[in-house]
Amino acid sequence: WMGGDRDGNPFVTAEVTRQALSMQSRRVLRFYLEELHALGGELSLDGRVVRVSEALQALAERSTDSAPERRDEPYRRAIVGIYARLAATARSLDGLEAPHPPVGEAAAYESAAALRADLDTIGESLSGNGSLGLARGRLRGLRRAVDVFGFHLAALDIRQNSDVHERVMAELVETAGVCGDYKALAEPARAALLVGELANMRPLASAYQAYGEDTTTELDMLRVCADAHRRYGAASMPHYVISKADSVSDILEVAVLLK
Repeated sequence: WMGGDRDGNPFVTAEVTRQALSMQSRRVLRFYLEELHALGGELSLDGRVVRVSEALQALAERSTDSAPERRDEPYRRAIVGIYARLAATARSLDGLEAPHPPVGEAAAYESAAALRADLDTIGESLSGNGSLGLARGRLRGLRRAVDVFGFHLAALDIRQNSDVHERVMAELVETAGVCGDYKALAEPARAALLVGELANMRPLASAYQAYGEDTTTELDMLRVCADAHRRYGAASMPHYVISKADSVSDILEVAVLLK
């Protein structure tokens, strides 16, 4: 839980968590870029000598590489195009500049799955046209790495104590005029209130309201979580761990906060 365990640790702030996510992402994206660069040096197959799949040919045609000396090197052209897209992804997600300048500008990948699909196109073309050994080399390792690490490298769990969630929820529902004394509610009444909030389309928290320190810091952390899912995918932050959870309302409070 490096960067995500907030239970009693005042130094794990929203900004620290954001930095941890970015550091991990930068590490794995730099690895992918270096591997792609090396792969381009290995896959110099000439399209006049070997056959390629239609999908690979289409990938090469979409590439940013239009150099005449690589006109008959479809695999290299495809890899150059993938590299350019991944370089744009690294810049967009983390402000990371590619270790080798890309050839031309390209659209960033919307997900790691889209990168994996392009790598699969290369692998399937190699395997289906007499170059199975090349498909099982560096390319296979890179495809597996994208499967395992995505754009996030390692999953980061968030952990917080249920007492903090209780204090935050009490302030939120009081400020919104939902309940004046949340802490005084019996467990069935708390659960009913929280289930109602889950079904309510009205936002419970407001960007225009000043909250106390606990509520402000917890909402900031949850915004980092939401941003991580948008940037790196849901696998980047899959679990929210609740310390000292011993009731249904302890779980529902987190559900409402995540909503």
